Amino acid sequence: MKYLSLFILIFLLVSCRRSSEKIFFDKRDKNQYQYIEAGNNTWMANDLVFLNSDIYNKGAWIWNCKEEKFEDIKCRIFSEKCVLYNWETANYCCPDGWHLSSVDEWKELMQYYLSDKYGSTDLSELNLSFDGHARMFNKFCIFDGNTYWTCDTSESNQMAVAIAIQHSKDGGIIYKNEVTGIDNAFYVRCIKDRE
Repeated sequence: MKYLSLFILIFLLVSCRRSSEKIFFDKRDKNQYQYIEAGNNTWMANDLVFLNSDIYNKGAWIWNCKEEKFEDIKCRIFSEKCVLYNWETANYCCPDGWHLSSVDEWKELMQYYLSDKYGSTDLSELNLSFDGHARMFNKFCIFDGNTYWTCDTSESNQMAVAIAIQHSKDGGIIYKNEVTGIDNAFYVRCIKDRE
């Protein structure tokens, strides 16, 4: 009886937690994303992994996948969970009702989490892996941190602005704007449109 009571308690706790999770289902591919509310914005709490033949053919990549035809890589999209977008595809890959975030929106998000009010450098709600996957100069590479495209442009039509997020030597978080080539491939985080 004691074990049955413990089992019921654990079941109820897990059920309550699951029901309180905020989930968005992408109608295009039925993939699901957690989302969080931070300040005045609603963010996907997972990196976008949407990919179709149009986006793939215009420069999106699956981490460490060398197939040239979209039909050859479809089975790997969800097992890899790492789709990298060039700047062109990043600007139209978010689902309806969501958009590619701007530099200012990223700054608001980071300030929200790193503020004294929030009181933590713990970004675990954002599910940032700091795995550094990217595709730069047509080669896959790994570096310290994560890089995300923004919708912001630079003065050159061959460059755009990304946000790089890294751990500092003292265990804190560093984020900065980087102007980089539009053919490079980075992660995408979508933010919900305001009504």
